[in-house]
Amino acid sequence: MAENIDDVLGLAAQAAPELPDNEEMKELGKAVEDLISLRDRIERGEELLKQLKKDETRLSGETIPSMMDELGFSSIKTPDGREVSYSTFYSGKILPEHEDEAFDWIEENGHGGVIKGQMILDYRRPQRDDVLELMKALRENGWDLNIKLGVHHSTLRALFKELVEDEGVQPPPDLFNLFIGRKTKIK
Repeated sequence: MAENIDDVLGLAAQAAPELPDNEEMKELGKAVEDLISLRDRIERGEELLKQLKKDETRLSGETIPSMMDELGFSSIKTPDGREVSYSTFYSGKILPEHEDEAFDWIEENGHGGVIKGQMILDYRRPQRDDVLELMKALRENGWDLNIKLGVHHSTLRALFKELVEDEGVQPPPDLFNLFIGRKTKIK
């Protein structure tokens, strides 16, 4: 039995890589420490960037536009010749749980043209020729059809701007998630 154990240990020693000398181990340890340090610096940098972006949003969207409003300026020139102004922007989405009601509201308010439909037919590539024929009689041939309605996000943003600024209409908050903000421009 001892021979078997020695054989096993011998095979294990042959299969295992040779341990590096102390200098190589020190180099490996240093590279591992460098990687740990770098990852820590990246994490701190990402946190700093996140805070800087929050500060930029506050200054650009709140502080400067509010100060300009208080002073009665819509745009100004700085002593170094830069033009500073701000604009209002719109962002939002249709609440998924009220999509049908939101589409009805858009249509009832005269903007149904922004709603686009999409008809999706699922098929496999070898059925491509069949699909061309089926386009004439989709339902008669028993194919399942998915109909999807939607408003592109940039179209919805433009609609919100038109409704609020031109028509004085606020989209219902129970159907739309609307955000109106301001952003400072510096040229």
